[in-house]
Amino acid sequence: MKTDFGWDLPPGVSANDIPGNRAEDIKLDTEYDELTCIVYDQIEELLESLQDFARNKYEYLQKEHVQEILRNVVNDLAK
Repeated sequence: MKTDFGWDLPPGVSANDIPGNRAEDIKLDTEYDELTCIVYDQIEELLESLQDFARNKYEYLQKEHVQEILRNVVNDLAK
């Protein structure tokens, strides 16, 4: 069987048998990408909300401080 890879697969093997080309691999990649986008959107909204909160409540905390705090918390939770 000739493939787009430029070489023949062994008898009884299809392109879908190659890791990364299986339906479940493609579905996993799609789900991973979707969740990544959702997490980015949620964290972006959280960061904006925290920056607004800090700007209204604290005199000396700047945007960079809020970003650092959020980064530290996310890193701690990801351990």
